[in-house]
Amino acid sequence: MAETARVRAEGAASFLEGARERLTTLEAGVAAGADVTRSLVAAERAFVHAEERSRRYAELVASVRELTAASGRVEADAERVEETLAALADELAGQITATERIERLRAEARQQLRKIRELEGEEREFERRIAAVEATVRQRRDKLDAIEKRREGLWNLQREAEAARKVIVRRVFNDALNAVWRDLFVRLAPEETFVPVFRTPDTRQNRLIAELATTYRGSEEEAGSPGAMLSAGNLNTAGLTLFLALHLSVHPRLPWLLLDDPVQSMDEVHVQQFAALLRTLAKGHGRRIVIAVHERALFDYLSLELSAAQPDDVLVTVELSRSHDGATVVRPSRLGYVPDHALDPPEGVTG
Repeated sequence: MAETARVRAEGAASFLEGARERLTTLEAGVAAGADVTRSLVAAERAFVHAEERSRRYAELVASVRELTAASGRVEADAERVEETLAALADELAGQITATERIERLRAEARQQLRKIRELEGEEREFERRIAAVEATVRQRRDKLDAIEKRREGLWNLQREAEAARKVIVRRVFNDALNAVWRDLFVRLAPEETFVPVFRTPDTRQNRLIAELATTYRGSEEEAGSPGAMLSAGNLNTAGLTLFLALHLSVHPRLPWLLLDDPVQSMDEVHVQQFAALLRTLAKGHGRRIVIAVHERALFDYLSLELSAAQPDDVLVTVELSRSHDGATVVRPSRLGYVPDHALDPPEGVTG
């Protein structure tokens, strides 16, 4: 090294050695200062945290005071915030419970109100139905009253009909009717052993019923009913003669006899006797007889038997037939009296 450089280097080395000694001397103090600096930083941080906590605590106390002021029951105490908050929590829990209960009651009230409105609608519907039913009941009662009046009228009519029936039965179904019926039946069926009769009704009964029976000819001993004792032909004859007997037993309003095929199940002898009976009724009793028959031979026979026998007699015949096209053809004829001169004496001969 150059002398100058060496001198500067030795000077620098002396300076550095002195600095090292001084630094060695300051080493303990520097370490303590670092600890103090770190403690300062921690203290500053703690201070900041304390200030933050103090601020928050102040805000908390203010909030607690507002809550206590709102509640009006708990007093705020800055020294006993936790106790105050606990008291407020209890108070608010009670209020929440009461509020929830009130809310449940409101919900139930709303539900009940909805049900009441529904029931009101149903009540109006029921009232409408009840009004309709009451109107129907009134109508039914009016109809029932009308029916009762009609029923009473029908009962009165029935009683009057029963009374009239009793009068008619007592007047018609008597011994005179049996006598006329017996005479007519015996005339048309002279060989029949049993004669139909009406049993005399008991006038002591409330309802008079005329019963049919038969008796042995020539006695009063009763036998069975006509349907059991008479043949089919004589049973038809019994019905026909009963019709004629009833006609002859009362005074007719119209002196007419209407007969529809009255000779069913009759033999020729019965037909002849029946024709003679009709002729007697027409000529002797002044009856106008209308007969409907279905057989051509019987039509011709009755036309002959019932022909006009006196100048004031007239026989009207009507023949019904079918044409080829199905139309009904009516052929009426009026047959008056024609004198028969077969038995008159010849001219110039006097009896």
